[in-house]
Amino acid sequence: MKKNINGLQKGSLEEVDVDGHLIQHYYLQGKDVEVHLSKYLNEVYIKSDMELTQFFK
Repeated sequence: MKKNINGLQKGSLEEVDVDGHLIQHYYLQGKDVEVHLSKYLNEVYIKSDMELTQFFK
């Protein structure tokens, strides 16, 4: 993601609960982009206030 999106700024890293769920916060043009990592479910997903597919064409 950092390679494709110019201006993406890394924010805080937070551990949400006991299963090791991590959220890495990023900011782009005043919008929040969160990368979620669930170690328990073994999955990664992105929650964003803006459409990100435009950066991956």
